[in-house]
Amino acid sequence: MVPKEVSPGDVINKLYIPYVTIWSFGERIPVLESTRELQNPASIGAAYSRIATLLMSHMDWYSLEQRSSADEIQGTRVALQRARSEASLSAQELRTEKKSAKRRVALSSIVGR
Repeated sequence: MVPKEVSPGDVINKLYIPYVTIWSFGERIPVLESTRELQNPASIGAAYSRIATLLMSHMDWYSLEQRSSADEIQGTRVALQRARSEASLSAQELRTEKKSAKRRVALSSIVGR
């Protein structure tokens, strides 16, 4: 919840997410891809970092005054890489299973003739 002493304009300024074409499409995440993004409060990376901070702190507005440490950012990068690897393996397993299922269907149609 936003404290009463914080104006609606301040909320908009803190939570505004700029449109940046390089980050508009694809799987890259600005907060994780460029630590320089976090240094510039007007950048898209800093905007997403503020929103993530609010969500992680259960909407504690004062948590925005604290900064993420380099260790926290690196830990997030490692977790993201691990998740990407697991997703890649799952996708590969799914493709393999799909091919096997197609072969079984094709074989059963040949045997069934």
